Amino acid sequence: MAQTSKKHHYLPQFYVAGFTNKDGNVFVLEHETGVINKQGKNGTFHKRKFYTVDFSKHPKRDPESTYRIRKSLGIENVDTSHVVEYPDMIEDLLGESETVSAPIIKKLIARERLTSTERIELSTFIAFMYTRNPTFHEFVTEFEKKMTEDQIQHIFSSKEKVQELYQKMCDEDGYDKKFDIDELFKFVQEKRYGINIPKESNIEVMLMGTTVIDRILYNKTWFVVEAPAEASFISNDNPVFLDHPILYENSAYGVGFGTPDVKVVFPLSKECLLIMRDSSEGAITIHDKVDRKMVRELNKMIFARSGDYVFGKDEALVNYLKNMLTVS
Repeated sequence: MAQTSKKHHYLPQFYVAGFTNKDGNVFVLEHETGVINKQGKNGTFHKRKFYTVDFSKHPKRDPESTYRIRKSLGIENVDTSHVVEYPDMIEDLLGESETVSAPIIKKLIARERLTSTERIELSTFIAFMYTRNPTFHEFVTEFEKKMTEDQIQHIFSSKEKVQELYQKMCDEDGYDKKFDIDELFKFVQEKRYGINIPKESNIEVMLMGTTVIDRILYNKTWFVVEAPAEASFISNDNPVFLDHPILYENSAYGVGFGTPDVKVVFPLSKECLLIMRDSSEGAITIHDKVDRKMVRELNKMIFARSGDYVFGKDEALVNYLKNMLTVS
């Protein structure tokens, strides 16, 4: 199949449209410049060929490794033989999720009851909203670079280890190229090399992570909170985030979607925000209204957990949060 899509939105256009004013615009704050721009739903939140994949650059895992990963995710018996690989397959997959989920979000905002299937679809969409954005991909890249660097430093911790590895490659793998052990060891010790993590590796983590996260989200209690008519919610380029005391007392490491008492926050639109957490009620949806003060506190949290951008229908609100929370 020929590749056709070049502009890949990491925030769906229909999602951004949920935060527009009566003229169809949002006011976007770029943290780096501090500038607030008025834009339509199509602006800013896209990258060129962000999800385009080239499988020739990313070797397939061996069957045994693939099975272990699938089993750990509980999908070892899922038939994927129908999956077709082509450059825009991920972009198309995300597009399908958006098409299915857009009307479900409207139902949720309208206080209509979701079917079990709709809850599953929306859980997957929300999981994708966490894993598809540039911040997540950058985190994965840095994590994999660190892991690779640690492995290299372990292997090249001594010349003896390098010699042992070389000998093993020759004896067991039939490696027949000769190289200077001393020169190679010096090359690594002086860090005269770079580590490149292919985009396809990040996308693999994105897909595997979504498969785990959506199951956790499905089983949480969903609290849909509605802002009063005179107030509105903002959103950002990392619209799904975790809220937990440990995040502030220590660090984000060790806190995940399944951590006890964690809250998963996702602004649905300018009118509504979704909070997902464990409760004795189980996998149900509860609707409630909040006052202006609570909307203000939730907006502060959304602003603080943003990456590069914050946006909303009200320029004065975005500017107020910028002046209150931005550290110069």
